[in-house]
Amino acid sequence: MQLFGGKGKMLGLLLVLAAFGSFYLGDITAFTTSQKAIAGVALFIIVLLAGISLLKPKKTEEDMIAEQDERNQYIELKCAEKAFRVALYASFMTIIAGMIAFGLTREYAFICLVMGGIVPYGTSRIAYIVSAFRYDKP
Repeated sequence: MQLFGGKGKMLGLLLVLAAFGSFYLGDITAFTTSQKAIAGVALFIIVLLAGISLLKPKKTEEDMIAEQDERNQYIELKCAEKAFRVALYASFMTIIAGMIAFGLTREYAFICLVMGGIVPYGTSRIAYIVSAFRYDKP
């Protein structure tokens, strides 16, 4: 599998160097702090999108055949399942940690942490229930 083309690699390198250069030269310009923040976020998004588009792997015919192989599909499915379980447990631990922290400190900022854990945990649980009904899992 080819990850980079010759021109794409050079363009990506130039974009990364441009990003680093803009951060070093950012203090020289006469922008206010909020203008610098907006410019930094915009530059980050542009570099991120350019990097994603440049780093897409090119598939060969051999990769296409391997992708359709049942064993590889099974492995990919198992990896996705593990990633889903890890994310589920991480969001649950976020909820528990936020509740403990709120109980100890009475800081309401930890309520936001709890809510930030409840949303993905609840969504993943609902998705699990829906898929269980869809595939008739006992």
